[in-house]
Amino acid sequence: MLLQTIIVFGQVNPQLINFWDNTYLINSASVTPKYMSEFIVSNRSQWVGVQGAPKTMMFTGSYCNTDFTSQIGAKIVSDKIGYSDITAASLIYSYYIDFAFSRLSFGLTGNYTNFNFDPTKITSFEISDPYLNFAYEVKNKINSDVGIEYTARTSKIGLSAVNLFDLFSNKNNFNQNINYLYYVYRSQNDALFNLGYGLALINNRFNTQLEFNINSYIRYDLDELPIQLGVTIRTWNQYAFNGGLYLGENIKILYTFELNRSDFGQQTNGTHELMLRYRINRARNWGSKNYFENLLFHY
Repeated sequence: MLLQTIIVFGQVNPQLINFWDNTYLINSASVTPKYMSEFIVSNRSQWVGVQGAPKTMMFTGSYCNTDFTSQIGAKIVSDKIGYSDITAASLIYSYYIDFAFSRLSFGLTGNYTNFNFDPTKITSFEISDPYLNFAYEVKNKINSDVGIEYTARTSKIGLSAVNLFDLFSNKNNFNQNINYLYYVYRSQNDALFNLGYGLALINNRFNTQLEFNINSYIRYDLDELPIQLGVTIRTWNQYAFNGGLYLGENIKILYTFELNRSDFGQQTNGTHELMLRYRINRARNWGSKNYFENLLFHY
């Protein structure tokens, strides 16, 4: 044991479980041309009851120009873990090709990340600990994300690479390359009950996670917007229950409570995640050309 060394990572990149409702969080190719703009704020409090547990806030905003079949956007992430603080800002460009009843889109992101410590929160039993010198360092990093997504009437499939520059790097950077392959389905009709589900593979250099999500969209009246209820399972020991409510045609709020059944997770009070989405309509209707996750509109 004295001669053996092991690299241990207790936390990967900032990651929200509600990316099912906003794949723009993980894939720069995810576009919404039916709406002129979309703004989303997400907040995640992980492992409530544990001192120094991760707290993540994420904001995305986008504007889609249909004349140039392009979308520009921005993403800001704040991730606090213990005495460390990660702040990342991203600029996103997406280009899409429309077909009769489907769409193919591509995305490219430029990232700037700042990583620093709050030394006042550090407790050390050894004053001469050499790691304390590292605690005062401020690190900055430039990186890039790429993605592709194919969208049809009721489903979409996407592939993305986050922090692409680290894909073949052997350095132990504070943000690692992470890759997503996902498929999402949602039935869309005027019935009182609609179903949605998804499957995702999430991979980085050290592990691969399998995640399954299923949601029901229930209308108590055909003239009303649906209520969303669902569950997400990740690697068989993490379970999340979510509920979504449309506060208007373009405003949606989604709350998720996550349980971790591992030995460590059972010592916490769970994880809470809240997301608010707001969309701005275009001046004209899109008729019956119905893209994924949008309600039916007619001329």
